[in-house]
Amino acid sequence: MSRKRRKTAIELQRRFRKRRAVVQRDGDKRTVIEQNNAKGYDVEMVRDFLDHLLLELRVQHYENLQSLRSLEGKADFSEAIEASAQTSPDLIEQFKKYHAKYETALLFADAIDNRGATEAETRDVAVAMLNAATERRDEQIGHMEALQELFDEAVMCARTPFGVSADGNAVQPIRSWPVREIINGYAETPDFNE
Repeated sequence: MSRKRRKTAIELQRRFRKRRAVVQRDGDKRTVIEQNNAKGYDVEMVRDFLDHLLLELRVQHYENLQSLRSLEGKADFSEAIEASAQTSPDLIEQFKKYHAKYETALLFADAIDNRGATEAETRDVAVAMLNAATERRDEQIGHMEALQELFDEAVMCARTPFGVSADGNAVQPIRSWPVREIINGYAETPDFNE
């Protein structure tokens, strides 16, 4: 494929990915509204960012737990740190996908500067720091998991155009709850407190 043709194909793919559409239904009438401009979020990137962030939280939490276990079981501090550097191969494989695509990390790596400190002092500070970090990351993972439904809704809505159509009708993401079907037991009542 020629360079010019390839460039055109890539440009068309980008435009197609950015195209957002919504179908509005009113009884049997269906109206498809498309927004062809490049406005709107790159939904794939937002989803990747949230997934990547949760994965990094899990990796760091896992590594902190491994470090704590190593510090409890080994007498020599440097041996304990080396032994704790093993991360789950499954987590590493998932992480490689995001690294290859975005070449970035989303969380700070913690380091201990032990200049002027004894090994015992360094160990005590490391254990305290790891305990605090493990607790903090565990809480953050719980918050991210609790917000997953909200993130899914926001990503779905971000794919939908928002504004006013050519006919002057408002266009926005709408979720419709069929009252008669809910009352008759054909549809479930939404539980927003799960």
